[in-house]
Amino acid sequence: MDANQEMLDAHVAFELERLSGQGLAESIAQEVPALFDWLDSVTLNDLGTPKMATKIFLSYTSTADLTPEAAQLVGHIARSVHEAAAKNCAMLPKVPNAWLGWLNCVLP
Repeated sequence: MDANQEMLDAHVAFELERLSGQGLAESIAQEVPALFDWLDSVTLNDLGTPKMATKIFLSYTSTADLTPEAAQLVGHIARSVHEAAAKNCAMLPKVPNAWLGWLNCVLP
């Protein structure tokens, strides 16, 4: 076994140990608050342009078999996200709540 493979194996073993049992609980306790702190500070424009968001959104929803209610909600979310990103004012924590409603409509 070469040195690179040994290092990879050691790293994988370390991460598996870190992400199991108490290590997983500690990791979640540290990383989830950090994620929410970041979400409080990032705007949609930090992640991409309104045009990029629209393209991604359309690529995912154009092939989905949506109910009329879900299609209406998708349109509302798309317009809201696009308008907010264009104004560079939408913070990400406000977006997931709308997505949860959309997911409840489209998932069985």
